[in-house]
Amino acid sequence: MAVGFICGKVKLITPEVNRGLSNLALMLVNPLTTFTSYQTAYSNEIALNLLFAFVLAIIAFALQIPLSMLIIKKSRKEYRIERLSILLSNCSYIGIPLVQSMYGNEGIIYLTAFVTVFHLVTWTYGLSLMSGETDVKKMLRNMISPALIAVVLGAFCFFIGIRLPEIVVTPMKRIADMNTPVAMLIAGSTLSQTNIRKALTRVSTFVICALKLLVLPICVLLVVSNAQKFGVPSNIINIVVIALSCPTATIITMFSHRFKKNSVYASEIFTVCTLFSVITIPFVLYLGTLLGL
Repeated sequence: MAVGFICGKVKLITPEVNRGLSNLALMLVNPLTTFTSYQTAYSNEIALNLLFAFVLAIIAFALQIPLSMLIIKKSRKEYRIERLSILLSNCSYIGIPLVQSMYGNEGIIYLTAFVTVFHLVTWTYGLSLMSGETDVKKMLRNMISPALIAVVLGAFCFFIGIRLPEIVVTPMKRIADMNTPVAMLIAGSTLSQTNIRKALTRVSTFVICALKLLVLPICVLLVVSNAQKFGVPSNIINIVVIALSCPTATIITMFSHRFKKNSVYASEIFTVCTLFSVITIPFVLYLGTLLGL
């Protein structure tokens, strides 16, 4: 991330290059990382853990949506941006590298459950909140993305037992290996393009970041940690906690541009959240260890 920040400052990574890297990660690298993680032998244990991950992800969002509505009142000028900012996390760009480094490719399989629910929430509730859109067919069309296609195809191959030949999978894995460095370059260069000093002077930004990085993740952690009593492995719970503890999602800034909301404010929240997530993610995981995870 530091390298990306420096490259952004010296204009080695310009805003145009950053957009190109973002598109590369979104349209190719992330989907291949997801798909190749499913290229493993089927086992009942993995299938059951994947189901656990889906259930926990649904529970996490079912808790966070009403909490965000309760905490962020409609009377606030930027309530749309603020509600989404504390709800949607950067579970792909930041989550995938973190989970992969801690739990390997099998961990990514379980993370895709959270990412899938994330996409469903983003392109239904999130889109409706930011745009006022109520056309169900349009929202369903918007949900079709390379990431979701990769999950569907990958899961299909996993459950049916389709293993692609090494001559096909190996190049895919080489591209997938770019995920962590590309994600960190994108995050760092995005930070370099934001007026950090100005972002750090807005009190509401710190409040939103505290809610996103600490309050909501800890509230969900206290609930989902009880899943161990029902036989859910601690690594599955930790992966869901990592995903929801990631900084606010970049798509909120994109939505703000698209629907003419306060994109500067959205960008400031993203910047401050990303900066402080370096400290808060380990802290939330540490709290998890105190709960026996």
